[in-house]
Amino acid sequence: MIKRDEIGIIGQHNASYPEYFDTGDSSSRAGLMAMAGSDVDKALLWQFLTKDKELVRHPTDPKWSDPLLTSRDQLINWAGGAATLPMKYDNLVIFAALKKYAESSFINKDVLLPETRLFLYKCAGLEAPIWIRALGYPLFFLKLVYNTKINPGIEQNQIISMCAVYGKWWMRKIKAWHPDLEHNLVDYWGGEEWRNQIEISTAISNFIQREIS
Repeated sequence: MIKRDEIGIIGQHNASYPEYFDTGDSSSRAGLMAMAGSDVDKALLWQFLTKDKELVRHPTDPKWSDPLLTSRDQLINWAGGAATLPMKYDNLVIFAALKKYAESSFINKDVLLPETRLFLYKCAGLEAPIWIRALGYPLFFLKLVYNTKINPGIEQNQIISMCAVYGKWWMRKIKAWHPDLEHNLVDYWGGEEWRNQIEISTAISNFIQREIS
């Protein structure tokens, strides 16, 4: 089951250790739930940004509030949720952060390849440079083939976030090409007793069905 902290942010609990609550993946979870339609998580996305528009894993946990600890997978899922927000004054800092990352080649030690940068430009509602578009689409196609045909057992959360922003054609392809996308999500979010957050897989699966219908 999902557990949230005093702010409302999802953390990782462990039923065997009641005091355990880790927020190292909170920005990712908030983004995924926002993408899937959670208004609670949409309202929290801005809190994951510092005053310099840098993404953190959690805004107040001292262990995870340093932007130097943020990774590409956190950014992708957070951005996928941010892309669902309307372009209005309250969200301008979010779109400024998306633009900043779209124009970057790295987030800390992680490389941002053209398909990821194209995704970030799309999240920000901006036209990507032509060379990023020229490389981004075929690279993302190859990534989709790898995730569905070659190694379908790997975590699919990031590519689902990217398909949601790339468009319905891509979402339909990942659903059609993956041998069992729903089982992959259930296994990831509920297959381990310590993760035990099946509500997230349910929310994502329901979102996919809405997108492809």
